[in-house]
Amino acid sequence: MEEELHRSAERLALAQEAAGVGVWDWNVVSGHIEWTAKMFALFGLDINKDRASFESWRRILHPEDLARAEARIMQALDEHTVLVNEYRVVLPNGEVRWINATGKGIYSDSGESLRMIGTCTDITARKRAENKLRASEERFASAFHAGPVGMTITRIADGKFIDANEAFCRMFEFNRAEVIDHTSSELNMWTPEERQRLIQAQLASGGLLDFELQARAKSGRRISILFSSRPLELAGERCHITTMIDISARKSAEEAAQAQCAELRRWQEVMLDREDRVQELKREVNELTRRLGEPVRYPSQETGAKEAL
Repeated sequence: MEEELHRSAERLALAQEAAGVGVWDWNVVSGHIEWTAKMFALFGLDINKDRASFESWRRILHPEDLARAEARIMQALDEHTVLVNEYRVVLPNGEVRWINATGKGIYSDSGESLRMIGTCTDITARKRAENKLRASEERFASAFHAGPVGMTITRIADGKFIDANEAFCRMFEFNRAEVIDHTSSELNMWTPEERQRLIQAQLASGGLLDFELQARAKSGRRISILFSSRPLELAGERCHITTMIDISARKSAEEAAQAQCAELRRWQEVMLDREDRVQELKREVNELTRRLGEPVRYPSQETGAKEAL
């Protein structure tokens, strides 16, 4: 039996080591604490030199987390709830690690706290990933809401707006509350023809859209926009992130320039027609004076006719 218990303890220690789990056992009445070897390793302590104790634990805890971590332990004991504790430790070499501690109290028949046993795991990698993701999300949110270009996020499942920035709301004359949880159709943003173009483009492109279309503001004002949309997964939902740039001024300038060019071409044709008629009249005058035996009135016209021949 002793050999079997010893083998079981070895297997448990091996499993704990492989999982990176340290185990602790706290006698609440006497204050005595026992740590496994992994606990010492998690805290950067030497099992042969350092002692498992609350003092050792407090000494390595990050100063900003100490009071909160102790309060959670006492709350779990007082309320007979499972302990879930996350805190930072500062190792002797100065390295900061994140620890996740869980524990369960053992109580007397009268409800008095006797012991608490639990585990600790190093969650530094997870915390760094979470912080990196959070920083990325904050940068995205800052760029999304502060950008000069109209931007929206819509759910692919129902086409409803999840978010819209201030530039978009100004462009379409909405406030943000009017946009969220509504579709572009409900906001009457597109004419029936443009809505059909948009649907056909989405089906043909697989969700990647880059083209110009006409939109309507809340007041009915027409807007020419450069529309660009890309698929995006946000909090587990498939979405589209869309940018809309108001190019109405550019389109008006282009249309005005095209109208001016057309007018210039028309006047050019008129003037060329007039010039041809003037040259023809000069030749007729020259022919008439020649018949009358008078000197040619427009010699340059005669030269031009010879060169043409």
